[in-house]
Amino acid sequence: MKINRFLILFSSLIALIYSSFFFLSCSGSRILDENQKDVSDGCLSIHILDSKDNKITGRPYDIVSFDLDDNCLHTVVRYSGGCSIPQVKVNLIKIENEFYPKQARLDLVISDDDVCRELITDSISIDLSYLNAMARDGGILIRFDKQQKDFFYALPLR
Repeated sequence: MKINRFLILFSSLIALIYSSFFFLSCSGSRILDENQKDVSDGCLSIHILDSKDNKITGRPYDIVSFDLDDNCLHTVVRYSGGCSIPQVKVNLIKIENEFYPKQARLDLVISDDDVCRELITDSISIDLSYLNAMARDGGILIRFDKQQKDFFYALPLR
């Protein structure tokens, strides 16, 4: 009888330790969210996607808002995560010259190896200097893959 009681107590203790570790690691995501803002303050370069590259998919996200500061497009995005700081990459999928204004399709890839599923709101900045020539030549419409929000980027003629 004492052995059964011991096994029940021991397995309950192990289960409690395991579940508290899992929940405590995810509850720290609010602190990670603040740290992510420090990491993502730098402006990410646009990676030119080669036709041979396989399109890497990340976790789904929603763009909340845009703000432009010089050549840096600050996007506020919302995605699920919270246990780790994600890797972020910006791919240029295609530029369409036939339309006016010209259109650039970008793909924002946020890594998907995070087991936590809290809702994170973060700022991700993208360096648009690669598109400056088109932005001076009548502007360029920036479209994010699988998003409903577009951003028109134009610079004054010099």
